[in-house]
Amino acid sequence: MKIPASLNNTREKRFKRILLFCFFALLIPASILINHAYKQLKLEAYYQYRVMAEELTSRINKHLGDIISEEENRAFTDYSFLNVSGDRSSNLLHRSPLSTYPVKQNIAGIISYFQINHNGIFSTPLLPSKISDSQRFGIDSEELSSRKKLHEKTYQILLASKIVPENQTPSPNIQLSALSSGMPPPQPISKIARSRMPEASQSSFQYEQSIKQQSISRQMSYDAFDKLKKNTAREKRPPRKSQSSLGLVADIAIELPFDEISEKEQKAREIKVKPKKRLNQRARRKEKNILPQKNKTTASFNTRDYSIKLFESEVGIFNIGMLDSGHFVIFRNVWQNGNRQIQGAIIDSEKFIQGTIKSAFMGTELPSLSQLAVAFEGNIYAVFGEKYDVFYPSSTELHGSLLFQSRLNAPLNDMELIYSINTLPTGPGSSVVIWTAAILLSMLCVIFIFIYRLGTGQIKLAQQQQDFVSAVSHELKTPLTSIRMYGEILKEGWADDEKKKTYYNFIYDESERLSRLITNVLQLARMTHNDMAVNLRTTSVSRLLDNIKSKITSQTRQAGFELILQADDALANKQIDIDEDYFIQIIINLVDNAIKFSAKADKKQIDIHCSLYHGSKLLVCVRDYGPGIDNKQMKKIFTLFYRSENEITRETIGTGIGLALVYQLANIMGGEIDVTNRQPGAEFRLLFPVT
Repeated sequence: MKIPASLNNTREKRFKRILLFCFFALLIPASILINHAYKQLKLEAYYQYRVMAEELTSRINKHLGDIISEEENRAFTDYSFLNVSGDRSSNLLHRSPLSTYPVKQNIAGIISYFQINHNGIFSTPLLPSKISDSQRFGIDSEELSSRKKLHEKTYQILLASKIVPENQTPSPNIQLSALSSGMPPPQPISKIARSRMPEASQSSFQYEQSIKQQSISRQMSYDAFDKLKKNTAREKRPPRKSQSSLGLVADIAIELPFDEISEKEQKAREIKVKPKKRLNQRARRKEKNILPQKNKTTASFNTRDYSIKLFESEVGIFNIGMLDSGHFVIFRNVWQNGNRQIQGAIIDSEKFIQGTIKSAFMGTELPSLSQLAVAFEGNIYAVFGEKYDVFYPSSTELHGSLLFQSRLNAPLNDMELIYSINTLPTGPGSSVVIWTAAILLSMLCVIFIFIYRLGTGQIKLAQQQQDFVSAVSHELKTPLTSIRMYGEILKEGWADDEKKKTYYNFIYDESERLSRLITNVLQLARMTHNDMAVNLRTTSVSRLLDNIKSKITSQTRQAGFELILQADDALANKQIDIDEDYFIQIIINLVDNAIKFSAKADKKQIDIHCSLYHGSKLLVCVRDYGPGIDNKQMKKIFTLFYRSENEITRETIGTGIGLALVYQLANIMGGEIDVTNRQPGAEFRLLFPVT
């Protein structure tokens, strides 16, 4: 038959549920609070590094702005090979500051400056208008060869991007007009006028065709630069991947890391990163220039062969574009007498990015935690970081959280800096939060485990007390019922003389049993109130054993057990300091316990053996021949109210306080007690010091 759950188990389960509810009621808010604090630390660190990225972007903007301002302040005449020193009357010629070789790296990665005049003639400040004059300006043949190569390289870069027409041979002055193969380059208007007007035999049709081709050539170059200038038109359509790019910005798998960044903050951020045009600082300007112009062709070089011309020009602002070859080109329009000219420079994009952006980025703390992607017109051209370099396999492999994204100031407003971050240190405050969380969680666990064990212990103790009351009531009721029944028989005279003696013995034995029970209960009351006074007296061991025998002989005989009491001869003259009443109560409780648990044993015998242990202690062994004690219960049997059997199914009588009293009484008299299993039965061993 299935035994229903006891009230004790029900209370324990209810207590466990309440305790778990309280535990999680404290744990969940504490976890939320700690998680919020930890997240705030990460958010604070995120903003700290974002501020670093913003400051770095500002420094890069300022540095590039200074470079652009320096270039925009260059005079129109700097793009020529020769300049005039001083005023117009001085007639002192010198080489342009842009004519130095190697080219001065005013801009990181610059290849060469160039100019396309109003006649469509391409030139660089590297070569004089006449190659034959090179040595007169201090240029030897080896340097001249290097200058020609750089001049040709600049031309070929523009040619590859279809900014200059094909089928042209690069020369110091390359006219952009040869639209068909086999036709010689058309000459400037002034030269054509001088060479052809006096010759009546030349066809006016050829002259007009030359002028027309010259106009078409100029317009083609103008259109190409205008196309590079139209940044806003490119922004309206989706960017397409360039051949030299690593990928598109749209392919980057990064996003904002925190939901706490509100829409308002995002809008403010978008406004913040919009490029600053600085229109007031970057406006067209007018300047007066003087340039030397050679009057006639002579074999000798003399400054008198040059006339100084004064003219006014309107200089525009610089723009930047990306050529098909992957080079940057910065250029501006210059207007002179209504004629348009283009001045600019070709820049190696990789060296430019490394020299102006990478160097600044790698000099901060950002590379150890973040990556910087440099994009132009929606295409990524470089990625920098501790683990990455310029040559990055693909933009789709750039992961992490977006730290900061910004466009540079005009004219570099098509260039974009994208900072991403993979791991973010939370700073020294995180260790405090983590340790606080660990200590708090540990304390919660320890406290609730302690409360749980204390509570369940109290529940079990209360149940044991209830079982004790029930057992005591039963133990008191049984002898009282027997005494009352036999007393009533004797009172009514229903028994003859032979039975009267038997009934008197029953009444005596039950009263002895009742007396032992009451004594145990009284001792329990004293023990729980720490009021157990001990009265130690010196007595002989032999006298003590005689008293024990007289007290327990009737107890064992009534239960139908045989008592074997033995003592070694070495104890005959030994003395012991002991409370005799407490010692006798210990032996009585042990014998009573042996009788109860070996009542169904085949051999109904109790052995009490006394011996000298190590010459200084009295060893008293009380053994029965019952089933013994389970090894798991050996440490529990001396616990107050503990019973080895289930309260509902138990077959033995008792209150659960006998062995607990034995343990306490032995301790207060300076003795020791333990138990061991024998084959068969169990044996309790008592040790007391003797003299």
